[in-house]
Amino acid sequence: MTLALCGVWDHDGRCRWPHHSGLHLVRATAVLRTVFVSVPVEEQLVRARIDAQLGIGTLTGPDGRTSSWRLRDTRAADPDPDEAALGVRLVSG
Repeated sequence: MTLALCGVWDHDGRCRWPHHSGLHLVRATAVLRTVFVSVPVEEQLVRARIDAQLGIGTLTGPDGRTSSWRLRDTRAADPDPDEAALGVRLVSG
C-alpha cells in the first residue's frame, strides 16, 4: 500500500494518506486489511489506488523480493475499535 498511496517506499515528511496494512489467514486464504486516513472527499480515490495496486497481482519490494497473489475480492468495512484507535495514532504521528 505504501507504493500505491505514497508513490515511493520511503519518503520525507508525513504521508498524504497515513495507512497501515495487516495480513492474516482465514481458512488458508490471506486477508489483507488496510487502515487509512483521508478527508472524506478523497476516500474513493484512496480506495481506487488500493484496489488498483492489489489488482496488479505482483510487486517487487524495496528488498528486491517479488511477491505474487491473486485478488479475489475487495470491499470497504467500518473500522473496529482497535482500527479506529490506530487511525487516530496514524494522524497524530
